[in-house]
Amino acid sequence: MMDWTDRHCRYFMRLLSPSALLYTEMVTAAAIVHGDADRFLYFNEEEHPIALQLGGSEPDWMAQATAKAAGIAFGSAAAPPAGMQVRDPDDIFLFRQ
Repeated sequence: MMDWTDRHCRYFMRLLSPSALLYTEMVTAAAIVHGDADRFLYFNEEEHPIALQLGGSEPDWMAQATAKAAGIAFGSAAAPPAGMQVRDPDDIFLFRQ
């Protein structure tokens, strides 16, 4: 949920449910590639386990944003990626690691 499940909300949710998988707010690939990636990708260690929700329609930007996220901590043992959903006008594909 854009502009709702920010790091403050996730921290509160973690207090309510210590073992639930938390998701970031939906972040566009363009915001990570061309904007303040640290702002969108920052999370507290207490938020684990956490998964990144990444949206976009440009494959190159999606790849760059995924690489930045993996470099920060998403995709590590601490924050394993859950997968990526890519929407095509006719079909939906789900990729898992």
